[in-house]
Amino acid sequence: MEKFSVGGNIKIIHRSVGSFGKSWGFGADVSARYKMSENITLGASARDITTTFNAWSFNLTEDEKKVYQTTNNEIPVSSTELTLPRLIIGAAYHGQKGNFSYLGELDLNFSTNGTKASVISGDNFNIDPTFGIELGYYDKVFIRAGVGNMQSIINPVNTAQRIFEVQPNVGLGLKLGRLKVDYALANIGNVSGVLVSHIFTLGLDFVPRS
Repeated sequence: MEKFSVGGNIKIIHRSVGSFGKSWGFGADVSARYKMSENITLGASARDITTTFNAWSFNLTEDEKKVYQTTNNEIPVSSTELTLPRLIIGAAYHGQKGNFSYLGELDLNFSTNGTKASVISGDNFNIDPTFGIELGYYDKVFIRAGVGNMQSIINPVNTAQRIFEVQPNVGLGLKLGRLKVDYALANIGNVSGVLVSHIFTLGLDFVPRS
């Protein structure tokens, strides 16, 4: 059993907001994994180590600009969005029973955003826990669920109080040889008033020649 492994990736990011806004960006991640036993794995991932850049461009019609103005919203302008580096440390328990596999994972997300709404926060850092489970079949089809984005936010009704919110997520995965297709539905509880997000990911494994 190979106990220690490292890896990394370079990512190109494309986002769109309706028909009037889009962005392109790039970044890089590195990670390491250590297998303590057959069932327990420890891992660490440094995300956006280069600071991920996203260049946004907007092309609004006059009618769309009027909608922003009449609803007292700022008209978006072309700008650059920066995603600061963050460190994720986690532990996972996984096993196999017949054709089914199971996985449970707990992660701690360390970042330098200093978000006061985080579970543990300071002036220049914050720690956010996340938890997820996965059930696989024949190592080809996967069903996933998890909880993240735990926040203590200001109560909009009584600003002297805070309320605790979490964001549930569900997802599906397919492994077709070297091709991986993943789908996630985020914020399904609509707890923060934000519309749900549909996240699709394609991955291709490069197998080195022996």
